[in-house]
Amino acid sequence: MSRLDRIRRLAYLVVMSNEFLFIIKGGDQVLLHPFVPGALAFDRLDEVAVEGRFGIAAEGLVAETLRSQLNDQAGRSLRRHQLGKGYYLRLFASAGIFMAVYLFFSIVVRDPLPFVDEFLLSSLAAVAFFLLIERRILAASAFHATSVRLRQLIDTIFFVESRVVSMVETWREEYIMLGGGSFYRDIGALRTDALGEADLPEAEALCRHFAARWRNVALVRAIYDAIKLGNPISGLLDRLTRRLGKAEAALVMSYMKLLYILENGPSRER
Repeated sequence: MSRLDRIRRLAYLVVMSNEFLFIIKGGDQVLLHPFVPGALAFDRLDEVAVEGRFGIAAEGLVAETLRSQLNDQAGRSLRRHQLGKGYYLRLFASAGIFMAVYLFFSIVVRDPLPFVDEFLLSSLAAVAFFLLIERRILAASAFHATSVRLRQLIDTIFFVESRVVSMVETWREEYIMLGGGSFYRDIGALRTDALGEADLPEAEALCRHFAARWRNVALVRAIYDAIKLGNPISGLLDRLTRRLGKAEAALVMSYMKLLYILENGPSRER
């Protein structure tokens, strides 16, 4: 199993109590955090500690506006996460309400427009039931307590400058300015010992964030495979840029460089 496969799998497994939040510039600012819909962190907030990382000279970014942005994103993700539990049960229950109301009006109530009135009333009843249950879930004391704990956790995040993030930002800026040529120029000259032992957990955490960010973009995997096989990637890069934009494509290629260092660097027991 390749390192990329392991990182993709780790993105969905229970992780250690320490999580990372990354602020990446070198283009459009990107905020990568563990509070995404379906994240296991939501179910173990009391066991999680989040460490913030940013690149060179980015102290001004770590302000109340950033925490407000993170609170908004994490709050929406928490709502989606909570509503995702029992979603299909609620869906089937709503379908049952629809059928019950439809049969009632079809058999008991006679009207001059069969099917139309029954369908409309049944649909309204099913939607009202579905929304009512969702509202009760979000109004529950357990959800409110989780929301409060999430805000408290975000307020305690401490940010420090990161060598790993600084490297990624530099690669991203070079790609934006020079295009694919910067990748071809640098990939053979990358120092596989550029990361110290202390940097490895942070670099792998960042790669897990990247893997989750592009898990549904087949082009990213295709580029990784092409690099591993030594095949040309210029056509894939053009397609990636057209689909994601230059700033995002530059971030993808920075991810590839980070993976290259991790895969070819000094071995480390896992």
